[in-house]
Amino acid sequence: PMSTASSGAVVAEATVLNLLPPSKVATGICFLDHMVDQLTSHAMLGVTLRCGLVGESAPRFFAPLEDYARELGGQRPHDRDIAVACGTALGLALRAVVKEVEGAAGSAARGMAVFCAPLDEAFAEAKLTLHPPAASCGRCLVSLAPYGAHASRGGDGAGRRWIGRFRTELTPVFWSALAGGLGCDLSLRRVRGGNAHHQLESAFKSFARVFRAALDSVSDPGGGAGVPGCATFGEQGQSEAGAGAAAPP
Repeated sequence: PMSTASSGAVVAEATVLNLLPPSKVATGICFLDHMVDQLTSHAMLGVTLRCGLVGESAPRFFAPLEDYARELGGQRPHDRDIAVACGTALGLALRAVVKEVEGAAGSAARGMAVFCAPLDEAFAEAKLTLHPPAASCGRCLVSLAPYGAHASRGGDGAGRRWIGRFRTELTPVFWSALAGGLGCDLSLRRVRGGNAHHQLESAFKSFARVFRAALDSVSDPGGGAGVPGCATFGEQGQSEAGAGAAAPP
């Protein structure tokens, strides 16, 4: 089924198929396309995500790796709405996959996992609970800044403001929208990293792997065992497998 979300003048549609890549991603921001595609590479999911601007009749959807601002003379008025709409639609589509797996397994386990992933010098940790208590449903904690080793010109310590045509300040916006759509409890943490691109990609990679581990724990409670960098948890929160969250030397 297609999951749809909108924000401002932006509409996004997403479908996710379990174990059925490849994907087709077209958010209108090339770097974000690249990041979302980590779900194909590292979660074994077939992700179709397209985004467009609402028109007088039907939305005009962007093509993969198309920068939507080219037709607007370089102006980027829709960046935040793209992050919100795409994150929400993708989260809703991921929720549909969780329900599908639960239906096949005949269970609805909490689905808790931790995954730590490197990318060159960068290292990120993701913690995910698919079915958290009501008080933390949709909660998202993002601790990835500063983006890059060098402080930003504004002196706020946030690091790089842009990676390609992606605004780094929209990183928590995207993840919060995704967590809201998925209805999960998500935490993303930068353990180390001096390259902004690598920091974000290691975070997306960590999420992809932790989602796969949590999803597998629903269908097979022992499925996380032996997965490098992964810890899955039972209903009481005890670690059943994996390696914990410490960074490698």
